[in-house]
Parts: sequence; structure tokens; C-alpha cells
Amino acid sequence: MYKEFYQFREKPFSLTPDPEFLYRSKAHKRAFAYLEYGIQDPSGFVCITGDIGAGKTTLIRAFLNQLDDQVKIARLFNTKVSSRQLLEMVLQDLSLEFHGKSKTEMIDTLNNHLIETFTEGKRVVLIIDEAQNLSTDLLEEIRLLSNLETEKTKLLQIILVGQSELREHLQLPNLEQFRQRITVNYHIPPLEMEETAAYIRHRIKVASRGPSIEFPEPVLNIIHKYSMGIPRLINVICDALLLYGFVEDKREPDEKMIREVINDMIQEGTLRHPEKDIQKRQSRARAENAAQSEFKILKARIKVLEDKQILSEKALMGVIDHNRTLEKKGVDLISRIEEVHRREQALMARQEKLKIREAELIKREQEIRKLLIHVHNEKKSNPLKDEEEEYGTGQKSGERVNT
Repeated sequence: MYKEFYQFREKPFSLTPDPEFLYRSKAHKRAFAYLEYGIQDPSGFVCITGDIGAGKTTLIRAFLNQLDDQVKIARLFNTKVSSRQLLEMVLQDLSLEFHGKSKTEMIDTLNNHLIETFTEGKRVVLIIDEAQNLSTDLLEEIRLLSNLETEKTKLLQIILVGQSELREHLQLPNLEQFRQRITVNYHIPPLEMEETAAYIRHRIKVASRGPSIEFPEPVLNIIHKYSMGIPRLINVICDALLLYGFVEDKREPDEKMIREVINDMIQEGTLRHPEKDIQKRQSRARAENAAQSEFKILKARIKVLEDKQILSEKALMGVIDHNRTLEKKGVDLISRIEEVHRREQALMARQEKLKIREAELIKREQEIRKLLIHVHNEKKSNPLKDEEEEYGTGQKSGERVNT
């Protein structure tokens, strides 16, 4: 509408994320470098966060435009999905068949494709935008996808891009394993005053087909104050200011124009007063700091409890080992007692036999005594018979001698 008025070939402050208009602030240069590092050394997750309108999407598009054909890209925008839908979108973006396949079969398809791509000397990168909307279960699924690897390198490099809430989400205790795999974690801060001025000049220069218009310093200061250095808000304010100048037929904006534009936008609800946002941010920062402090205290308590549990487990294992030793000694003692009992029973059996034998001997002795008494009594009652027997015996002996 106002392109001809300002001699623009296109609108300089469009909200569409156009890589051509990317202003590489100090923070954006760092984020860009981290993305390049993540591609060159795929050892873990790359996590890029920033406030709404910080320029994350524009940065990602500019990054993708400079990649060569050695890198295959799968990019996801919709993150409020199930784990199966996530896999389907990844396969679809890589032009792989997924219809009618189970989850396991889809993972096998992806793994085979990654191996084939790796053998060709290429890499596969998965970029997940709006990652702050990922549920804990989906983050765990993504962590499992990162396990697709060779002995020396990851087959799938994963880049997470999201708002500040993503950083808070990743601090949850049950995401410890995921958090440990993040090798690059960078938050894009708002632009500083000098960067806001340079950002505005850069976009006007890119869009102009003739001499560029200039925003006076007071105008730039007010824009920075009410945009708080957020690129999207800068675009909204600057676009409204250019439209206002077009309607009023004033090509060069001044302080009065920007204040009227700001007031209108605040009344319409398009813009909020920065002091309220600052208070809200400070309150949120205090809450985050308090939460982080509580988390650290909780983590320390958990560590103490874990240490106590380890000591208790060691003590318990000592008791178990001692009980096992006692149990073994008890078994040995029982075996010995049983052996002694068996010997005692054998001894008792022998004693019983001896008693029986003794009884038999006593009985025999008694019988012999009775016999001797009987013989003795017979001798007493008939002594002549004994003499005759002795005489007869002697006579017979003499006859044998004479003969």
C-alpha cells in the first residue's frame, strides 16, 4: 500500500519470516554458529530458545538456505501430536513410506534410511519448531530416536527450536536423561538499543530501491522502549508508523508521529505498556529463580536421600551376607548334629546288642553254675560209685601194663 510512497520494492517490516531480511545481531550470530556446530558435530541435541517474535523462525530458514545437498532436512511444525503421528511426519518429510506400518516397522524404515544416507556420506537433520509444546512422553520418544547411531556418530541430528517455556520444561526431574544429551543450549535475548536501530536500518535498506528513509534517534529510542527489543514487535510498530506517515503524507517520521502511533496501538490492545511487561517479566523471573532455588534444594534433598538409600542398601547387603554366613553355619551345624545323632543311635543300637549278649552270657553262666551244683550234689550223694569208677579205671590200667 505504501511501497511506492517510500520507494520500497517490498514491505520492510512484514511479519513473514523472510531470511533475506535477517539481521544478524550478536545473539543471532551466536545462535547461527551453534546451529552450524550442531550439524558438523552431531553428538547431541541442539536447543535454541527465545521469546515470542525473537526471530527464531527467520534464523532457522536462513540456516536451512545455506545448507548444501549433503544434508537432508526433516522439519516439524506441529508438535501437539502422538508419538505415532510424530514418526509419520518425520518419515513423510523424508519421503519415506509409512502407510500401514506399525511403530516398530516405521522406526526400522527410518533407521535403514539413516544408515543408507550415512554410507552415502550425507547427514539427516530433524528440526522441531514450536518445541515448547512437546509433551514429556514425546520428548522421551525423541530421545529414543537419538539412539539411532553407529559406534562413532549419531545418524540423526535433532535440533529443538522453541519459546522460553521449553527451557523450563526441560528442567523437570524426569527429563534428566534428555537434558544430559543437550550439547548446545542457547537462548536468544532481545535486541539492545543499538541493535534495534541497526535492525531497523538493515530492513529498510534491504527493502529500498532508492535512497533509504531515516528514523531519527528519538523515534528509534521510543520504538526500542515499547518493543523491548523484540524483532516482531519492532516490525509491528515500524509498519504502523510507515502506514501513519503514508496517510499523513509525511515521509520522514518524527517523535510526535511515533508517540501517536504507540498510543493508538496501546488503546487498541495491539501493544502493551512496557512497564507492565517489565513488571510481569520481573515477577516471572523471580518466580523462575524461586522455582530453580526450590528445585536445587529438592535436588540436594533427593541426593541426600539417595546417599542414605545407598548406605542402607549396603548395610542391608551386609546383613544379608551375614545372614547367609549364619545360615551356612547353621546348615553345617545341623549336619553335624544329625551326624552325632546318627552315631548316637548307632551306639545305642550297639549297646542294646551288648546288653542282649550280656544277658545271654549271664543266662549261660547261670546254667553252667546250675550244672556244676548238680554234679557236685551228685558226688556228695554217691561217693562209692565214684570210688568204684576210680578203682575200675585203675584195674583196667594195670592189666594193660602187665600184658
